[in-house]
Amino acid sequence: MFHRLRVIGCTLLALLLLCQPLLAQDRETRRPAVKFALPEGRGTNFVYYLPDNPGDYPRIIDILETTLPIYNTLRGGIPWVQQIIVVFTGSASPTGDVALGRTLPPSAGYVTRLEPTILFDPTICHLSIYSGWENAPDLESAIARELFHCVQAELASDLPLTTYLDPAQGWWVNGSAEWAAAQVFPGQYPSARQINFDQRQDITTTNYEALYFWEFAATAAGMGSIDYVRNELRVIAARRSDDSLFLGLPIEPTELFHNWLLALHQRSLPIPPVVDLTSADTLAAQSGSADISLPRFSGDFVNLVGFEVQPGNIAFVQANGSATRNYAVSIETSSGLQRLTADTPLEFCPSATGDMVIISRGRAAAGERNGFTLTWGQRPSATPCSEAQPTAEPTAASTCYLGDWQITGVPAAISGAVDTTGYVLSLADDGTFTGVYALATESMTATFAMTGTYRMVASATDATRFTAQDFHAVYGDGSAIMTDGGAAQDITEATRDVLNNVGNFPVPFAVLCEGDRMVWTVSGNTFTLARLTP
Repeated sequence: MFHRLRVIGCTLLALLLLCQPLLAQDRETRRPAVKFALPEGRGTNFVYYLPDNPGDYPRIIDILETTLPIYNTLRGGIPWVQQIIVVFTGSASPTGDVALGRTLPPSAGYVTRLEPTILFDPTICHLSIYSGWENAPDLESAIARELFHCVQAELASDLPLTTYLDPAQGWWVNGSAEWAAAQVFPGQYPSARQINFDQRQDITTTNYEALYFWEFAATAAGMGSIDYVRNELRVIAARRSDDSLFLGLPIEPTELFHNWLLALHQRSLPIPPVVDLTSADTLAAQSGSADISLPRFSGDFVNLVGFEVQPGNIAFVQANGSATRNYAVSIETSSGLQRLTADTPLEFCPSATGDMVIISRGRAAAGERNGFTLTWGQRPSATPCSEAQPTAEPTAASTCYLGDWQITGVPAAISGAVDTTGYVLSLADDGTFTGVYALATESMTATFAMTGTYRMVASATDATRFTAQDFHAVYGDGSAIMTDGGAAQDITEATRDVLNNVGNFPVPFAVLCEGDRMVWTVSGNTFTLARLTP
């Protein structure tokens, strides 16, 4: 009898197992169930839909079939074992998303609560699909993103549902899910979710825009490999605090985040973000400084433009006090990328379009913004950016008026024939002159030694023209004789007094010098001079 009961029991159990799909559909009459298999996943997954609106659920299955192979690679080649339940809710989304993915016990999903427990694993990957999903332009990436939340839960077996609602966890929960989805559907990225990207933010205070960081983290310059990314996510998911962020990696956090800023600067990511550089330009002039203050796990750019390096000098930039606060600084010049050593000037020659300083910060206390000072300037160098120009030798144009001259013509106001053979000047380059004032007419002869000072200013547009801004003469030894009816009269003292008091040329006056000829135009009167042969 006992044996017969045992056989009957086994038969009932076998029937129950064989009829699981049928039971699932019969038990939940309001939402029929369709079992589906995934080549890269489980063979017993279910879709629940509204009888009057079954929807195009094969489209969702196609998305899952596309996504799982790539996710299995991200998971380290481990086959997907989670059971997936897709529920078309027919209702509006509580978050505005067309899909939500969570790892839940079967009883937590509305449409699975009436199903026999034997149909399901203790926990399932539960995908809720909301109204409007058919027209969502990014449905594929949305499904992939939500599916990755089940991967995150797999990394940390005790990940509470509140994690997904905690803004402080968004940078890794949503950021890494966006990164994973972008591996499957890169054509749907970047999206509006990444519009708030700002490299100046602590990466742990960001959200969906952290896609770019996780994209970088998976590169050789980042955490080194997807294996390290997966392990870091496991650590973060299990801990959900920042006590040991980025410490279990083959790269130190300061270097990790400097490489992050370099990747942004060089746009080397597969999906590069748009970096806002509108405030990066900084007028360098001849020297200057800037106080840099950043939160941890962030960076910024300073583009030094308009650097006025004098001939004989070389430019330099220096980060004072950067190392003790886990900052790292590089500069991109025409010579390439160069890393600054803290408190040590780095010499370079500026480029015409500007020189970009790349600044990053590693570990620090959350919210702390202690900074450093970036300074720049110039100094003499044996290898200057441009050679100092030698002092220009006087040219014929600029020193035309120098030398020995004879006054050959005087204003017509001096009546009669005038002999100026002895009227000579010698203009020296130190601004002094010597000469002899000598005029002879029919009624008078006058000869006096003279000395004085002068100042000529060259024209900016005509090398032959000058302006005498100063011309002061002192008349010394000499004589003056006036002949009146054959009688000679000595007028030396009177003539010298007149010359010294009123005889100087009023300034300024115009000077034209062309080779061996010079013309002075003084108060409308013209004097001509000829160069004396040395």
